[in-house]
Amino acid sequence: MVAQQGLAHAETIVKSHFGEIVSKVVGCLLHRGSLALPEIVRFVRLPPPQVRSSLLVLIQHNCVQAFSIERPAGLGGAIRNVTQYTALFYNILQRMRFTKFSAIVNADLGEQCEYLLDGLLQHGRLTFDQLAVRVTLKHPGAIRNDIRKNFNRLIHANYVERCPFSEPSIKPEDVPSSGKKRSKIIYEARLLNNK
Repeated sequence: MVAQQGLAHAETIVKSHFGEIVSKVVGCLLHRGSLALPEIVRFVRLPPPQVRSSLLVLIQHNCVQAFSIERPAGLGGAIRNVTQYTALFYNILQRMRFTKFSAIVNADLGEQCEYLLDGLLQHGRLTFDQLAVRVTLKHPGAIRNDIRKNFNRLIHANYVERCPFSEPSIKPEDVPSSGKKRSKIIYEARLLNNK
C-alpha cells in the first residue's frame, strides 16, 4: 500500500506537468481506486467533458489505464461492459526521472535516439509516423530509414515498448448460484489439485 505522502507527491507531479484539473482527476483515482467515468465526475465535481479530456491526457501519457469490466445491469441480469479507469502510481513517479532517461539514452545510443525518446516522453503514446513527422520538422534532411533504425534501437534496448491497441477486458468469474453446484465445483477443483 502506498503512503498518503506518496499519493500527494504523485498528484503534485501531475499538477506540474498537466495542470490543476488533470491533477484533481488523477487524485480521485489515486485515493479511491478504479472508477467509472460517472463516478469520477461525481467525486471531482467537474463537467464531464473536462473529466473526459483529463482522462484522455492521462491515458496518452500512461498515467491512467482504462479497462472494461462486465457488470450485470439491473434485475434482468443482462450484462453490459463498463469502462473503468485506474491510476498507475509508479508510472506517474517515473515522470520525475525523464531527464535522467534522456541522459542515459544519449550516452548509450546517441543524440538521435535521445530526440526520439524525448518526443515520446513529452507527448506520450505516438505512432511511428507521428514521431517521424516530428523528427523531419526539426531536422529537414532526416531520412525515414535512419529514423526507423534509431527507433528500432530504442525498442531492442527496451527503452520503448509497443502500446496495446485496445483496452483490457476483465470478465467476472462464473459463480454458480446454488450451493450444490458450488460444492461440486470446489470438490472437482480439489481433485484436480491432488493429481
